[in-house]
Amino acid sequence: MLLALAPCTAAALTTHLSAVGLDLAAGVGVASVPLAPSAGGVVSAGWFRGQFDDQFSFGRYWWLGPTARVDVGAEGWRVAPLFEVRRGLDLLVAGVSYGVAGGPVLAPGAVGWTARAVGVAKLRRTRTFSFAVRLELGAEGFGDQVGPAGALSVGISLAKPLKVLTEPTAWTDYTAPTATALR
Repeated sequence: MLLALAPCTAAALTTHLSAVGLDLAAGVGVASVPLAPSAGGVVSAGWFRGQFDDQFSFGRYWWLGPTARVDVGAEGWRVAPLFEVRRGLDLLVAGVSYGVAGGPVLAPGAVGWTARAVGVAKLRRTRTFSFAVRLELGAEGFGDQVGPAGALSVGISLAKPLKVLTEPTAWTDYTAPTATALR
């Protein structure tokens, strides 16, 4: 909802910034064909670009990159190498993003496909480290069989801007101009 309320890019005190990111998470899921619960993990590496302040504290961005999902359930293991596109917003200590991911699903003796909507909520501890919750909902298919697929994962998110950031300054560092300096 926050992204819908802020449709324009942040303009005040922001500049274009690129960064690389890495998300690592583990959780539970449901895989279809046949429908069964699973446990698994996800690794998402990406490049993102957007409007950020000099402190990398707030901004809007687009994320592009590969995502690998591994699930283990009663039917065995499944590996899904996906490509993911996300739109996100970071505001000081919180961040949200939504997007889509899709690609093949590799299972013992079968190759299928998956397409998923992705949502990520982050609690930013520093400007480069966050705790994250990831929700995926979509479909999965093998041959002519198609069914639901999804996952809920908890993990961490790391980000590294591709430029030197300015360090925050305290108000005590400010010195007012003197009368002689104004002449």
